[in-house]
Amino acid sequence: MERKVELNKTNVNGAVLTLYDGNGNIVRTANIPGKTQDYVMGLKDVKPGIYILKAGMDRKDIGSKKFMVIK
Repeated sequence: MERKVELNKTNVNGAVLTLYDGNGNIVRTANIPGKTQDYVMGLKDVKPGIYILKAGMDRKDIGSKKFMVIK
């Protein structure tokens, strides 16, 4: 089963997603391309554990989500 995070929200053009591990280390970042309402970040190579995904736009936090990746 492929691990992925799906972002389904309007008005996220130009947003930046940052994925942090449980220790606060950046695992990966992604820029949301313009005119995108759906974005999928593959997590196939991410180890099991607790992660926080933060979304920002124009240097402002627009949301975050804590989740767990399990085998």
